[in-house]
Amino acid sequence: MNSGSPLFMLALLGIMMIVLIVLPARRAKKAQAQLKERQDQMVPGTPVMTNFGLYGTVASIDKESNTAQLEIAPDTVVKVHLMTVTQIEETGAASGSVASAGERQPTINGEIADEPTK
Repeated sequence: MNSGSPLFMLALLGIMMIVLIVLPARRAKKAQAQLKERQDQMVPGTPVMTNFGLYGTVASIDKESNTAQLEIAPDTVVKVHLMTVTQIEETGAASGSVASAGERQPTINGEIADEPTK
């Protein structure tokens, strides 16, 4: 088989097309499965972060309308699309955002800061 033959080029083109179609589809399917798994783990009280950086605690989830209610501060609840809630916060970073102003501790990079020296 000559490397310049039209049959070889056609076979090479077919293989490249299959690779360009199959690999992204598999990756998208895997990402969708991970997102569904994360959404199944979310229950009211779960600290989460949205894909635009909003931290809060899940107040309620409405799977029919694809929305979630997030409490971002005491008595402050926002409604977001369920697909924007992309990360479950294991460290409790969101719990600091829902504490009342009197309970807040000054933090630096997520750690409680020392009292200022005089």
